[in-house]
Formats: sequence, structure tokens, C-alpha cells
Amino acid sequence: MVLQNGQQLQVYGSQILTVSGVISQTGSGAASLAAGLNGATTVILQSTNTFSGNTYVNNGTLRASVNAALENSAVYLGDISGSASAALNLDGGLTWNGQTTTVRSGSSGTKFMANTSGTSGTATFNNNLILNDNATLYANASGAVTLSGSTLDLQSHT
Repeated sequence: MVLQNGQQLQVYGSQILTVSGVISQTGSGAASLAAGLNGATTVILQSTNTFSGNTYVNNGTLRASVNAALENSAVYLGDISGSASAALNLDGGLTWNGQTTTVRSGSSGTKFMANTSGTSGTATFNNNLILNDNATLYANASGAVTLSGSTLDLQSHT
């Protein structure tokens, strides 16, 4: 899938979208991805994507099934209003080497960073993490979650 001239891929509704191909960009402007705009969407990324714009997880789950799913994209977890929960899941045994992840304030919903249920091994988040709101690290029964080599900016939150 090629996003042209700063386009945004927007995922609506309470659906599951599996993206097995690469999301790339061409033309001027940074392309971006927005998941869960009006429902608890699950977006599963199965390839190394090359677009360089931001990724927004407003409601639902963004699941990375490869190490470099969003290595060029900053991730914003949580919406800026409302009460929806949002999750960034990494399959067990993988390492997230993406750009900065920012947990956004505004929504009263819980923001999760977790290993994906049903996968085994440690999910390692190896990137900068900024907490503008509280976040929950969650390890499912078959795995673990590690923050490693990251800059953690608590912004007065836990």
C-alpha cells in the first residue's frame, strides 16, 4: 500500500485489519496511520513499514508482528478526549526499535503496552517513551514485557 503526498490511512469501527504488505509513502509530506477512530479497532502489522509520518492508536489495539513494524513512525497511544482504551502490543520474542512512543493525555481510558496474548517470549520495547498520561505495562501469561535501552520521560506520571 502506497500513501501519496501526506495521506493518512484511517481505520474505523470495531474491526480487525491485518496488513501483510508494506505501507510506504511517495511524494511530498509524511504519510500517517490512525487506528480506532470510532471503535475498538485492531490493526495487525506483519511487515516492515517504511512511511515516516506518525501513527495514532486512539481506540483499540495496534499489534506488531515483526521487529521493525514502525521503525520510522512515532506512535501516539490513546486519544485526546473521551474514554476509549488503547493498546500497543508486540508479539513475544520481538523487539520494538521504533521511534518515540508518546502516551497521550485527554482520554480517561487505559493505555496499555503489552506482549500479544497467545505469543511466548519477552516483548522488548527498545525506544524512547514519553508519558503524558499513565500507562500500564501488561505481560500476558505466556510472556513478559521489558523496557530496555529506552529513554523514559515520566512527565510526572507513573
